Amino acid sequence: MRAVVQRVTFADVTVFDPAEVDAEAKAAGTYDGVYAKEPETSNDLLSTGRTVGGIPGGGLVVFLGVEVGDTESDASYLADKICGLRIFGDDEGKMNKSLLDFPDASILAISQFTLLGDARKGRRPSFIDAEKPERANQLYKDFVEKVTANGVQVEEGEFQADMLVRIHNKGPVTIMLDSRKKF
Repeated sequence: MRAVVQRVTFADVTVFDPAEVDAEAKAAGTYDGVYAKEPETSNDLLSTGRTVGGIPGGGLVVFLGVEVGDTESDASYLADKICGLRIFGDDEGKMNKSLLDFPDASILAISQFTLLGDARKGRRPSFIDAEKPERANQLYKDFVEKVTANGVQVEEGEFQADMLVRIHNKGPVTIMLDSRKKF
């Protein structure tokens, strides 16, 4: 299981659902018979999508990729590791504090299978190492449950959705983790 962890002052995630946009247009009487198309810009997505999660007060954004063969122990390992990561400044400005030291801080968790992409050969990444969606979603939910059990509030993206994630990375601080310690 892989994670990219970013320390943020703000983050949110918006999902575009063409069927939802069409239904709203039909209900409002403005549907013109043409199905909604993918938004072309992030502003289009923000105006037609719906925000499904966010952390306006700061904390961590965690992009999580589930690999074939991952288990609940991988989810537990990363949940504990991320909650305890000392990447927040203390009174002297040194990174000595973790998310657990800030009761109002939270995590925005985003499932992202592309973290398992292998682009060593050719130009198109291979995603053969990414877990199948049903199992990946279960392990993602296990991760969220374990983070919550650590006393940390979790907001979530939407599994398998086309999302726009807005992040104000503080520092910037970005940490890559792998439960199998491949790097």
